[in-house]
Amino acid sequence: MGKLTKAVKADAITQKLIQHEQAKLSANDLVGGKVLVQMDEYAGTSIPTDWEIDTPLHDILMVQYVDENEHGEILRNGIWLKQEITNKLWRVGRVIKAGPKANPYLKDSLIMFPSDKGIPISFAGKKYIFLNEDRVFAVMKDTIKK
Repeated sequence: MGKLTKAVKADAITQKLIQHEQAKLSANDLVGGKVLVQMDEYAGTSIPTDWEIDTPLHDILMVQYVDENEHGEILRNGIWLKQEITNKLWRVGRVIKAGPKANPYLKDSLIMFPSDKGIPISFAGKKYIFLNEDRVFAVMKDTIKK
């Protein structure tokens, strides 16, 4: 077998491996049969403060945390927990803005979602997170007595 033939076969095998890995990555991005925007890659980036966010696109929700106090502690069963010791937990927030493909029922609703999904941001002194609608696990009711 000539060197060129071996190189072509090796290149074809490499291409198949790359396609296989890309397919696996794409499969991880599917929720509800559709590909999600890779928002996690933008976590920790700052957004422009010279303008106001009018409407998120597609099915993206802008959610304001309601289970967090001014010290960054999260409320669980009446106890305020430090975020450093609670890496993965369910978070609760209010949908402030919703993209045109999001369920209109979610606007102004309290929702529950996993803490390790979406892009957390600070905007105008408040903490928010951008989430795909498919990351929402439940609509919640406020049971805290005021």
